[in-house]
Amino acid sequence: MTTAPTRAPTRATTSLTCLTCPGRESSEWCALARDDLPTLEQARTERVYRPGEVIFHQGSPCFGVHCVASGTVALRRVDAEGRSVIVRLVHPHETLGARTLLGGGTYASTAEALTEARVCLIERPAVKALLARSPGLALRFLRRLAEDLRAADDEKLERATLQVRARLARLLLGLLERYGVDAGVGAFTLELPLARQDMAALLGVRPESVARAVRALGDDGVARFRGRAVEVPSIDRLLAELPAGA
Repeated sequence: MTTAPTRAPTRATTSLTCLTCPGRESSEWCALARDDLPTLEQARTERVYRPGEVIFHQGSPCFGVHCVASGTVALRRVDAEGRSVIVRLVHPHETLGARTLLGGGTYASTAEALTEARVCLIERPAVKALLARSPGLALRFLRRLAEDLRAADDEKLERATLQVRARLARLLLGLLERYGVDAGVGAFTLELPLARQDMAALLGVRPESVARAVRALGDDGVARFRGRAVEVPSIDRLLAELPAGA
């Protein structure tokens, strides 16, 4: 696996700017006044990562906040037994590293590009300066941290109460929302951005449990898996896999 250096990357020429970035209005940075955007732009370094490349390593120092402009990034963590598992997926217009920057210390996870990903690094001093003079930006980051904590609590409850089949259906629905292709009449297709083993890690189960759930969904005509290609004949049938109110 090719990995990125643990030092801050060098600046690269790019046509993307903070002013024209389509994801700014849906990210924390939308709280910034227009006069603050030049500070954000001057502190920004952009890089395109190939699948498998590392953006930052678990245990390395935090150089700033990373913004995912496009692609999918996985946060991997090595457990006490040395196993590397995916603990979260990060999608376009989301940020990485804010918790480490605000809380101090080193990265708790490794960020790895699952697909080709365009990622911008906003250097730490600039983020600190912008947070100090923009209460709205600080509030946005605090709100995002609170949402992450709530999502983690929901995930713990889901693992304790939902069967593997229902958890897999929920994961597929989330991936379809972002990456699904409409095949007409309620049908969708999807190219999975992660391997079965990584899906198992996200669901908190063994790979063989995911394999059984995949076979069951296929046998019942809910979702057909061919490698990483998935066909969903009816989105309503996939939604019906979730318990009422889930």
